[in-house]
Amino acid sequence: FAMPYMSVVVVYADRALHVGPKAYGFLFSAAGFGALTSAALLARFGHQWRVGRLVTLGSLIFPFALMAVASAPSYPLALFAFYLNGVGLMLFNAVSNTMLQTMPPDSLRGRVMSLRAFVFSGMTPLGNFQIGAVANWFGPRLAIAAGAVLCLFSAVLVAWRLPQVRRSR
Repeated sequence: FAMPYMSVVVVYADRALHVGPKAYGFLFSAAGFGALTSAALLARFGHQWRVGRLVTLGSLIFPFALMAVASAPSYPLALFAFYLNGVGLMLFNAVSNTMLQTMPPDSLRGRVMSLRAFVFSGMTPLGNFQIGAVANWFGPRLAIAAGAVLCLFSAVLVAWRLPQVRRSR
């Protein structure tokens, strides 16, 4: 419910920030630069940290950054929030993917990765429908914020109910 925020960014840029196509492109570029920063830091220093802490950190940065996007009062703050969004998203995705490929037994790895692909790709149309409907009824800021809150709730629930994820090496 949080990932499809990208499908309403054009409306967000126009209606919430009152910027044009060039500025819209820079918003996505900021998220991409944040993802690149996160990936570079993971490649350089990732082996020095516990993967469980990294995945938990990414799962918290991403929704908080989305809430910052939804509430950004100005374009420069929105750019920074999109940068942080990219950092959190890449941190979570890269580390969770690594965990899912290295932790299950060989006999279950294919099934685990299929389930991940279904959740991250197969559920996208449902999330796009949800965020588009909320954006249509209540505006893009509330649609992005609602997805961020659901994502944050899920991240906190997992961190609280499954502390072994946080402690994973």
